[in-house]
Amino acid sequence: MPQQFENNSGAEPDVEEYEELSNVISLEGITFQRDTYLDEELSILQPRLVAMGYKVVKWRMGDSDAFGPLTRVCVCWDAAGKFRKFVYG
Repeated sequence: MPQQFENNSGAEPDVEEYEELSNVISLEGITFQRDTYLDEELSILQPRLVAMGYKVVKWRMGDSDAFGPLTRVCVCWDAAGKFRKFVYG
């Protein structure tokens, strides 16, 4: 496993740009409902990313309003050791 995967500090490297998650994996099966998005990330999206060689560091809130999340962000390392930020929603 590349050394880059061993970032346990909790700090994200400085990456300004976000990529659309739908450009990398299918969002099929994702409802993005307030009650289910966390479960869907862990049970549907994360396994799809892991199967492609990504190491998911965390999922976090992107933009939101009073009703909940408008976008969500996945912070991860790709198989080549490059830090990536994906957004969906």
